Amino acid sequence: MEPLGLGLGLFTFALMLACMALAVLFNRELQRRQAVSAQLQRAERDMSNILHSIPSLVGSWDVNLYNRFGNQAHETWFGVPLEKLHGMHMRDLLGPERFQQTELLLAKALEGEVQVFETRLTDAQGIRRHIIVSYTPERDGDKVLGLFIQATDISERKRMEDLLFEEKELMRLTLQSIGDAVVCCDAQGQVTYLNPVAQRLTGWQGFDAAGCDVDEVIRLVPSEVGADLKSPLRTAMRDDRALPPTRGAVSHRTTHQRFDVELSASPIADRHGHVTGAVAVLRDVTQAVAMQARMARLAHYDVLTDLPNRVLLQDRAQQAIAQAQREGKCVAVIYLDLDGFKQVNDAMGHDVGDQLLVQWSRRLQAVVRQTDTVCRQGGDEFVLLLPAIGGAEQAGVVARKLMQQCVEPFVLQGVTLSLGLSGGISLYPQHGQNLDELTRHADAAMYAAKQAGRNQIRQYQGPATPPSLVVQKDELA
Repeated sequence: MEPLGLGLGLFTFALMLACMALAVLFNRELQRRQAVSAQLQRAERDMSNILHSIPSLVGSWDVNLYNRFGNQAHETWFGVPLEKLHGMHMRDLLGPERFQQTELLLAKALEGEVQVFETRLTDAQGIRRHIIVSYTPERDGDKVLGLFIQATDISERKRMEDLLFEEKELMRLTLQSIGDAVVCCDAQGQVTYLNPVAQRLTGWQGFDAAGCDVDEVIRLVPSEVGADLKSPLRTAMRDDRALPPTRGAVSHRTTHQRFDVELSASPIADRHGHVTGAVAVLRDVTQAVAMQARMARLAHYDVLTDLPNRVLLQDRAQQAIAQAQREGKCVAVIYLDLDGFKQVNDAMGHDVGDQLLVQWSRRLQAVVRQTDTVCRQGGDEFVLLLPAIGGAEQAGVVARKLMQQCVEPFVLQGVTLSLGLSGGISLYPQHGQNLDELTRHADAAMYAAKQAGRNQIRQYQGPATPPSLVVQKDELA
């Protein structure tokens, strides 16, 4: 009996040890399961907190479009409590009209196609929202188990997009309506924009110019000989500063018509201050330049005959006297007056008188050298300035040529007229040191010629000596 009792005791002990081991293993497994369950609960809680806190609407729906999950945004947007949302059909959430509008998209999503679209929604608080919605199929292999739906409020983004569009449209209309040409380029100097005025000046269309080198599109040449005009836009980008207005000219691409412009260029920078391009504004000053040139000519030339006036004569006389002083030469001033001009004016009218003056001015220009100046003093009085001459003898040669011009009659409106000429000559330095003295003495000599019977040119001799005869029309007959 003893061996049997000993074996039974050992078996019982082993059984107890086994039960204890099983209890330990069971306890460990229970603790592990509890830990996993706690982790799952934390993960579920964290996921729930995340989904409820995000501003987007997030929900899960089965294939029959009954809700399985929805975050807090459903209550904010649709006014449906979460406990009521679970198990609700989407038609009841959206309403019959909106559900009908999205039914086709829901059907495609349940077939496995992701659907993304934008729409508008007035929420439970009456706030108008612009939202972007995505229907994403939940799959188990090829089988669709339901839909994951996300809707994000993009109202602020759309508002900014609308503001940006309005600002861009306003800028576009402004650039199209202003009278100046605007050309933009990127950081590589390639054209990105031309407004209509720029297209008219350059001859480039916007689609042709896009991507072309800006210096090819704006062919800027200097207005003055010898001036150096480097690429204004590239200079503005390189120096990162606005350039002051620069005068130049651009040539039309096809017609080669030249436009005088005033160009200013400025760099374009992003919000970080990096230069991303440049803009040039070209103001067409062609008419202003032409008007300026015309005004300058009117200030120095006679309107009727296009001969230099007294202002220009004064300037050229100063130069001629300075040259004569350096070279030891003489300067002659010849005063001329057409005899009988007043009678032509009175008998045939001022228009015919003007024609006579134009013909006479051309005859005078045909006689003198290119370095000489023929000036219309006023009425029928003309002044000739002969720089760098040898003396009275050379002045007399010119006087004879002038008198010869009156030998041939004038033809005015079919009428042949013979006119006389009276003139006076003064010489620098003998008869004066400046133009005023020389013209005054030449005028005195001309007056003496008229007093002596007209049709002659006399030379001034001095205040106490009568002017001497140089040439008489009768001598040339």
